[in-house]
Amino acid sequence: MRWMIGPAIAVPVCDSRRSGIGMAKLRIEKVYLDVVSERGDAAVVYAMDLWWGPLRLAAASILLAPADERAAAHTWLGERPVREGPSEIGFESARAGVVGRWAVVGRVPGEFLLYEEGERAVRWACLAPAADAALSWQGRTVMGRGYAERLTMTIEPWRLPIDLLRWGRYAGPDASVVWISWHSDDRPDPTRRVLLVDGEEVAMSGSDDQGVWWDRGRLMLEPVRTLRDQPLAGGPVAAVARLVPGLPVAFLRSHETKWLSRAVLAGRSGAVTEGFALHEAVRFAPVRA
Repeated sequence: MRWMIGPAIAVPVCDSRRSGIGMAKLRIEKVYLDVVSERGDAAVVYAMDLWWGPLRLAAASILLAPADERAAAHTWLGERPVREGPSEIGFESARAGVVGRWAVVGRVPGEFLLYEEGERAVRWACLAPAADAALSWQGRTVMGRGYAERLTMTIEPWRLPIDLLRWGRYAGPDASVVWISWHSDDRPDPTRRVLLVDGEEVAMSGSDDQGVWWDRGRLMLEPVRTLRDQPLAGGPVAAVARLVPGLPVAFLRSHETKWLSRAVLAGRSGAVTEGFALHEAVRFAPVRA
C-alpha cells in the first residue's frame, strides 16, 4: 500500500503488526537553520529525515517573516536539501526555489547528549552558534547573522520525560548565546539544561520567556513579533509525524510558541550589546502510556 502526497511523492505505509515496524529502531534527524537581518527580517528552514524499519521519510520547510510583511510558510516532502561542511552549511531546493548559505563564525562546540535510556538517546549538535548567512525564496533575500543546529533522536518524541522545552539563540555582531532547558513533572528547576556563550559551555543560572542568565552575564529578551503560536499539528513537523506508526494523536496537541525578540546582552564587565534573538517555548501535551 502506498500513500501519494503531492504529484510526485510516494510514501510507503506499512502494517506495523505484520512488518514488525513497531519493534524497529527509530532514528530522527532534524537540521534547523535561521537568519535575521539588521532590520528584523527573519527566515527559518528545517530539514527532517526519519527512519523506522522499512519506512524512510524526508521533509523540509521554510518560514519567511519580513519585518514589514505577513509571514509565509511552505512545507514539502521527499527531499534532503541540507549540505553540511566544516566551515559552511548549505540549504538548496530546486523544488521549492530555496537557496541559503551559512558561513560559520567563531568556535563550534561539540555534540551534547541531552537524554539517554538504554540504546535510546537524544543528541544535539550546535553546528554554528553564529554564522554570516543569506537565504533566498520567492524573490526575497534575508541576509544577516544566522544559526545552525542538528538534533538526532533514537527515541519516540512522545516518550521523552519532558513537559516544557525552552530554546533560544542570540547571534550578535561579536557575541553568541544558545540555550536549552527541559522541565518535567512541574518542577521549578529544569531536568536538563545547556548554555553556550560564544561557543563555550557555561553554567546556566536560570531562564524564562524573558531571558536567560548566568554568573557572568544575562541576555534580556523583549518580543517584537510572534512567528508561530499553534499546536504541532499545524506546524511543519506534522507533515512527517502523521505518517509515523503508533503516533499518539494527543502528542500533536503540544503547543509551540516562537518569538523574534530584541535582545540585550549584558556582561559582568558592564559591556552591553544589542541584536535579535529567536526563541521558543514548547508545552507538550500529556500522552497516556
